[in-house]
Amino acid sequence: MNIKKILSFSLGPVGSAALGFITLPLTAWFFSPDDIGRIAMLQTCGGLFVMVSCLGLDQAYVREYHATEHKERLFKTVSFLPLVVASIFLILGLVFPTFYSELLFDTNSPTAGYFIALFCFFMLVNRFLSLILRMQEKGIAFSFSLILPKLIFIFAIGAYGLLHLNDDYEYLVKAHFVSVFLVALYFLIQTWRVWLPSLKYKIDKLEHTNVVKFGFPLLFGGIAFWGLTAMDKVFLRSMSTYEELGIYSVAVSFAGAAMIVQSVFSTLWAPTVYKWAESGESMDKVKKVADIMLFVIVALFCFVGVCAPLVDYILPEEYAKVKYLLVVCMAYPLFYTLSEVTSVGIGITKKTHFSLLATFIASVVNLGGNFFLVPKYGASGAASATAISFFVLLVLKTEFSIYLWKPFGRIKTYGLTLITLLLPLSLLNSGSFQWGGLAWGGVFLVSCFATRKCLAGYRVC
Repeated sequence: MNIKKILSFSLGPVGSAALGFITLPLTAWFFSPDDIGRIAMLQTCGGLFVMVSCLGLDQAYVREYHATEHKERLFKTVSFLPLVVASIFLILGLVFPTFYSELLFDTNSPTAGYFIALFCFFMLVNRFLSLILRMQEKGIAFSFSLILPKLIFIFAIGAYGLLHLNDDYEYLVKAHFVSVFLVALYFLIQTWRVWLPSLKYKIDKLEHTNVVKFGFPLLFGGIAFWGLTAMDKVFLRSMSTYEELGIYSVAVSFAGAAMIVQSVFSTLWAPTVYKWAESGESMDKVKKVADIMLFVIVALFCFVGVCAPLVDYILPEEYAKVKYLLVVCMAYPLFYTLSEVTSVGIGITKKTHFSLLATFIASVVNLGGNFFLVPKYGASGAASATAISFFVLLVLKTEFSIYLWKPFGRIKTYGLTLITLLLPLSLLNSGSFQWGGLAWGGVFLVSCFATRKCLAGYRVC
């Protein structure tokens, strides 16, 4: 994939994150934390539903795409069983809608139940149709599919404010459904040359067996990672209040902008490092990249730590707690991004079950942390548990990589990341930013000194 393709695929995450800085304040000004908390549960449910109903067959499509001449048949083969599962879920939701609304929202609303079922169904449809654009390397079209739902949602919130509608969380559920439905129509138009011809094919039993054997084990890894990233919201839903969940969700959404770094870096990193491995180049380059990424990640922590109080100027007063949660919530995207570099040995040696083991252990840590902290501390407890679990994930993946591949110095990595974990946790518990700016400035200077060699002019690529 050349730089032009990489940039075209990067437009989606960047544009979506940029629009997020519009949708988040708009939603916060018009809707209560309770309503936003309920929508967080909708999104969490949608993510789990797509992961489970895909049965790992979305990954099988990616794996087998370039190995088959019958790409239309392959698409039908991998999408048939997930669509059956999604259709059953949809039918149950239409027949017993209040069950879904009680489960997610603690409300007896048939309307909400209908739209929950429809939202999840079209999330699944969009997942498979998006794979076509990805594998055809249509970066611009794929990126627009990420930006389109944010544009639709901005329009929906604007209409809510202008027309003075009074539907509360049900309006948000409907708006999310409309977003995924219109994106599905967009995908159907963009990919009709694949899905339409696929309808005439019969499913090849041997091909179906092979993709299921490949994809099904990946389901468990996906569920483990979902648990690592979504357990906080589930515990807040069941052991705290929707208000705490709403405030936490806003903080997580702001922190999610850091996923741009992860998305763009992963697009560049994996092909590059495997190319180095295949060509026999010195793997010392990996250590240099790790140092550079360590500096970038610490710098981002410091920047957000200094700027966090500005959140008060763009959110209503009831979201004042967001500024304390924001930096702690940055641990997920930033520690995960760094682990992609430090755990490269797992991928090179093809021992991916070690990555699954690390994710499982970190999920157990997250489970225990949320169980003990959420009832007492609410959103602060959930943020703390998730941050600690991703630090554990970083350490485990790094240690497994060293065990499987080759050792490299990691004291600097652990030291700086531990500081960026403990500092926001202490600020979160103190509830004060009086000395926070100076502390983050000191951390930045320490990171500059620790990574001075790579900053002085290492050439990596």
